[in-house]
Amino acid sequence: MLYLTVTSFLIGLATAGTAQMAPTALEIEAYSGLFKAAQKGDVAAIQ
Repeated sequence: MLYLTVTSFLIGLATAGTAQMAPTALEIEAYSGLFKAAQKGDVAAIQ
């Protein structure tokens, strides 16, 4: 039982660091084309 608890805990720790993160300001500045329009919410440019 303890083995299962420890294993579950370690799996939880391993997957906690893989969450999706918002783009940084530097990454947003590098956007171009469709990505830039989507970031700004420019529907006309997307269509």
